[in-house]
Amino acid sequence: MKKVFTLSFLALLTFQVSFGQDQELGFEPPEGSTFNEDSSVVTLPDAILDQAYNETIRFYASNEVTIDFGGTDYDLSFVSAVITSVSTPSGLDYSCNVENCVFTPNTWGEVTLSGTPDSVATYSLNLTATVTVNAAPLGVPMDVTFPIPYDGSNAILNSQLGDDYSAINSLVPAFVLNVKSNVAIEELNEASLSNLVVAPNPASTETRFTFYSPDANDLNLQVFNLLGNLIHTAQIRTAAASEQTINLNTSSFNNGVYLYKLTSAENKFTGRLIVNK
Repeated sequence: MKKVFTLSFLALLTFQVSFGQDQELGFEPPEGSTFNEDSSVVTLPDAILDQAYNETIRFYASNEVTIDFGGTDYDLSFVSAVITSVSTPSGLDYSCNVENCVFTPNTWGEVTLSGTPDSVATYSLNLTATVTVNAAPLGVPMDVTFPIPYDGSNAILNSQLGDDYSAINSLVPAFVLNVKSNVAIEELNEASLSNLVVAPNPASTETRFTFYSPDANDLNLQVFNLLGNLIHTAQIRTAAASEQTINLNTSSFNNGVYLYKLTSAENKFTGRLIVNK
């Protein structure tokens, strides 16, 4: 069953607002999507290397948005939103169900990700957009246009935000896509490492990698950010067949999605670690 969130269209476009209550609101990620505890990270159904992929996110755009500025809600008339880019994996592209990806009030919209991926990795599908609302409730009887994510380029919004854009940018939902190789290639040798559990995940200040090692192994744990930069590495020696636990301190990590790789001479575990403090 699809999970429908009471996030608005602009939340889909990385802006946390809520629409008026004249419609059933929210967006519908495709069947098979998964979510972290507060739904700030949406992981789309896995894509398989060199196999066709086609998934669609649906959302509703109402005629009014309610934006929280400094603890006060302002009801602003929604004029339009234009998706200007989506960072997609190599081999995939995005399309909209309306011309030029221009969405107007009181409409259902769709963004479809399709193609054939040609590289195995975990990708963050960053969306950028241009949004227009009427700012009359802010004391300025005119339409204002601003980019998403917000960069401080609109003086009217800045008068409400000051120098702190976190009311907009700290609430960016992360859309993630895992491109995997053929399942048969990823199967682990039962005589080697097995039963890896990474918990808690999402992590706050610490997480633990627990697994079974059948004998003495030289292991290497690496953690990368989504730009591919190595941010943590550790060498581990297991002395005998036993359950093993590796503690990872994440207190210095920024909130976001990371990739981990745990390798021995024979096998490799890879996966996604979310940090959410």
